[in-house]
This record gives sequence, C-alpha cells and structure tokens, in this order.
Amino acid sequence: MCAAIHYDSDKISSTLNSNIISAPSINADTRRNFDNINIAAGILGNSGDWASGGSASINILNNINTVNITDNKIKTDNFNSNVHNDGNIVNVAGQGAWSGKVAFGAAFALNNMNNSASSIINGSSFNSLSKPMAFNTNVLNDTASTAVAASGSVSQEGSSGNVSLAMNFGQNSTQAIIDKSKSNSNVEILNAKNVDVSATDKNRKFSLAGTTVILCLFR
Repeated sequence: MCAAIHYDSDKISSTLNSNIISAPSINADTRRNFDNINIAAGILGNSGDWASGGSASINILNNINTVNITDNKIKTDNFNSNVHNDGNIVNVAGQGAWSGKVAFGAAFALNNMNNSASSIINGSSFNSLSKPMAFNTNVLNDTASTAVAASGSVSQEGSSGNVSLAMNFGQNSTQAIIDKSKSNSNVEILNAKNVDVSATDKNRKFSLAGTTVILCLFR
C-alpha cells in the first residue's frame, strides 16, 4: 500500500477599517495562486499464490481570500478592490499487481477543493479627488481539479481483479458585496464615471478511472 496526501489550508485578507484616506489611486487586493500535483503509484509481484496492492492519492485544499472595507472615508480618482483565486490541482493514483495465481490492484484518487473569494464593502464613502472616479470591485474564482485513477493486474493462472476510483469534491463561494455597516451607515459612491461590481466563478472538474485485467492460463 502506498499513499500520497496533500493538505493545504490558507486564509488571506486585506482590511481597511475606519480610515480617512486620500490618494490618486487606491488598490485593496488579495490573490492566491496555486498548482498542486499529487501522485501515488505502486507495483507488486509474487510468483506464488497471492499478490495485492493499493495506492491512494488525496488532495485537500481550502482557500479563504477576502478584502474587507468598513466605515472609511476615501477620496481617490481610481479605486480597485480585486480578489482572485487562481489555481489547478492534479491527483494521480496508479497500482499494478502480478501473481502466479491471484492478483488484485486498487487505485483511489480524491480531490476536495473549497475556495472562498469575497470583496465586502460596508458603510464607507467614496468621492473623487480631482476628476470623475473609476470604481471597480472584481472577484474571481478560476480553478481546475483533475483526478485520475488507474489499476492493472496480471495473473498467470487463477483470478485477477481491480478497483479504480477517481472523485472530485468541493465548492466555490464567490461574492462581491456592497452594503450597510453594522452601525447602519450606507455606502456612498459620489462623482464616479463608472462603477463596476462583478463576481465570476470558473470551476472545472475532470475525473477518469480505468482498469486492466490480464489472465493467462498455462497448461
């Protein structure tokens, strides 16, 4: 039996709270980039009666990525709040078994990826400094997960069998929120030439499982 396990839990935040800020350009950004590759592979041989083996590859990833802007007074010509989760995880499990009589191989690949990306603006005022203001808050989850499990077994005589299982789990939470603060203060955006508030979720999942059985009878 062989196993490869990867666990990753990250929390990233950028916070502006109860400030008075004046600047030509203000950026409140967080970004998480990741590429995780997990591989478990094994092979087992026995010329005698019995050979069995298993491989498990497990990838667990949790990301919390947040910008919080609360009860601020901001003067600027260009305001940007960008929250991005960008990444890819690949999980591969493979197992081979060979025996004179009974051979069995099992491969298990599991991805569990959960991403949270949020831009939260509460009870703040925004006004231009010298010209009409550009106001942008953009939230993006752009992630992909791939799980591949393959097993094979060869028996010279007797029986041979395999189990392969590839699974992708997880969910994304993607939010761009402009709302009152706990003190019930409204958000004010004044003298703006454009206001762009967007939240985009791009989540791609691919799972593949395969087995091969070879039985040879010699007399």
